[in-house]
Amino acid sequence: MILVTRERDSYRQQLDWYEKELTMDGNNAMAERIPALERAIDGYRELVSKLEADLQAAEDVAQRNECNRLREEIEQLKGELEHRSLKGDFNSNARVLHYTMNPAAIAEKQAEEKQAALLQELEELRGKVTTGNFGTTTSSLHAQEIAELKQTHEIKIARLKEAFKASSQEYRQACYQFFGWRVDRSKEGCYKLMSQYAESPEDFLSFHVGEEGVDLLQTPYSTNLNSLIEQYLQKQHSVPMFLNALQSDLFNHQTVTNIVT
Repeated sequence: MILVTRERDSYRQQLDWYEKELTMDGNNAMAERIPALERAIDGYRELVSKLEADLQAAEDVAQRNECNRLREEIEQLKGELEHRSLKGDFNSNARVLHYTMNPAAIAEKQAEEKQAALLQELEELRGKVTTGNFGTTTSSLHAQEIAELKQTHEIKIARLKEAFKASSQEYRQACYQFFGWRVDRSKEGCYKLMSQYAESPEDFLSFHVGEEGVDLLQTPYSTNLNSLIEQYLQKQHSVPMFLNALQSDLFNHQTVTNIVT
């Protein structure tokens, strides 16, 4: 409609120019006609640009609608295919191809061969049982296996004992070097402690370790430590501080003795 209107206006302008050319000077008419034609050309250009933009927009909308329609159709076909697959509605004319080297067939063949071998072995064992040879063979093999297992078990136990003894000795030696106390287990729950700075082998302490804590057992040596026992065990209830104080006293006494001598 816009194009028809512009064509009509253009024709009217040309008729007006022709009438003016008849009544006016030719140069003046031409001078007025050129700008008018230029304006008409610019108008046509704008119209062409607008029409191209409208066409591009229409094509984009059409392509978008077509794309959406195809997507909906694909989703619909997928749903129909899943529905038919669940129903088991397949084409009866379809052919099923079987591979000559089908993995399932190979596995089935191997299982059959293994079953045949086991059946043959079973028959042989039944024959041995019937003749009486199987019992002797089995007993000898069983006894030999037990002897080998026993020997292996004894070797493992001996190695574990040696390893435990070595690690225990190493641990005791480390405690003696680090803390200055030699710890020996006299019986279950009872431990004998001897200081590195003890003056006599009889100078040792005995402790009992139970669920309620650690208790100092009376020994001839502990009867001479009443002040330390009262301060650190009875008042402060601290065995580590008691041992630390006793160790410090023994060390100081030994140092003074060495200086005097």
